[in-house]
Formats: sequence, structure tokens, C-alpha cells
Amino acid sequence: MKKLLLILLYVPLMGLGQELTVEIEKKAGMYIIYPGQKPTFDYQYLETIEVKGLIRNWRASTLIDKLLKVFKKKSKDGDALMFVEDDLWKADVIKFTENTSNKITVEIEKKSGMYIIYPGQKPTFDYQYLETIDAGRIIRNWRASTLIDKLLKVFKKKSKDGDALMFVEDDLWKADLIKLP
Repeated sequence: MKKLLLILLYVPLMGLGQELTVEIEKKAGMYIIYPGQKPTFDYQYLETIEVKGLIRNWRASTLIDKLLKVFKKKSKDGDALMFVEDDLWKADVIKFTENTSNKITVEIEKKSGMYIIYPGQKPTFDYQYLETIDAGRIIRNWRASTLIDKLLKVFKKKSKDGDALMFVEDDLWKADLIKLP
């Protein structure tokens, strides 16, 4: 009886928390899934790979290129790199377990009330551009989460009415502020 009551309470709420999705990019034959994003498809974990050594210019694309080189050396049969940490130095190699269409999507993360859309990702929803936000120049550590937090602080100071940050550059220092309809 308790289970039936819980189900009856849950069913009307199911449509309220619908997540937004984006199409993800394919780079060198591998799809890229950023931190905090949830695949909308079934997959199998193969292994975790990481970048070792010193990186001179921290850009998301630099770390992705290095991870792709590590992947190619190991020559595993994977379909996507799914970042496990917000510093982008480690990623899980995953294999799709179902037939997927040409449009591979993931649910996007919401942080401090704002959706986060990474470089190379195409929203599957309509939106309106408001302005471009710059994180500034002084950042102590180059983690994706640090830059996102800095952009969120800049956004809150301007107190604009936006719903999502969509990165316009792969260094994650600038993002377009967008509004959902």
C-alpha cells in the first residue's frame, strides 16, 4: 500500500524536472562527455586513462588531444571519453551498448541554478543570446569547475536574467549567457 501511494505521488511530478540535453561533438573518432554530464544512452565502462606530465597551455582542447593520444596508444575499442574529474586530466573510455543515432546526446549539469554547456556542444532546445561573460585574468588553478565558479560570480554581480552558460572558447574563460524560452 505504501509503495502504491509513493508511485501515485511521484507520477504527476515526473514531467516537472525534465533535463536539458545537448548533442556532443566527435573528435578524432571519439565523442567527448564533460564533467557533470549524464549520457542519455546505455554504455559499458572499458578503462580510465589519464594525461601525465606537464601541460604548458591549459585549454580543454589540449587535454582532450593528449587523452586521445593516450587512447590511441592503448588501441582500445571505445566510443567516447567521459571525464571523471573537473580538471580534465582523467577520462573513462566507454563503449555504447545500444545502437545510437548520429545525434548522441547527454543531459547537461546545472550548477548554482545555471545550466553548463561545454565547447563544441549543440543545444537540442531553443534559446536566446543575452551577452558574453569573461572570467577575467586571475585564476589560481585551472580546473573546469574553478572557471565555471568564476563565471557564475561575474554573472551574479551583473544580475542578468539568464538560464545557461554556453562556452564559446575551449579555454573555458568566456561563455555566452543564454535565456531559455
